[in-house]
Amino acid sequence: MWAEERVNFGWGSGGTTVTWSEAYQAAGQVAPNWVKRNGTKRVYSSSSRHDWRGGYTVGAAVPTPWGGVNVYSDSAFAFSRVLGTGAWQKWE
Repeated sequence: MWAEERVNFGWGSGGTTVTWSEAYQAAGQVAPNWVKRNGTKRVYSSSSRHDWRGGYTVGAAVPTPWGGVNVYSDSAFAFSRVLGTGAWQKWE
């Protein structure tokens, strides 16, 4: 399974302002593992910085004749920050 958090953004010619930002999530899985995208949202916005947080739920299942039985699941988060200088930071 895999998950991706992507933030696109633009910054002003003076190198101090974030002019726009947008984010999206992508994910893929191979059974019996699975990943659910819980959405991404901007959690902070100023003229010089935008912060984004995306959430995921990941898990694994055991296949049975009646369908998959979940044996594990956990939540995960990805944080991204874009700056008016054109720099960005990411942590999970």
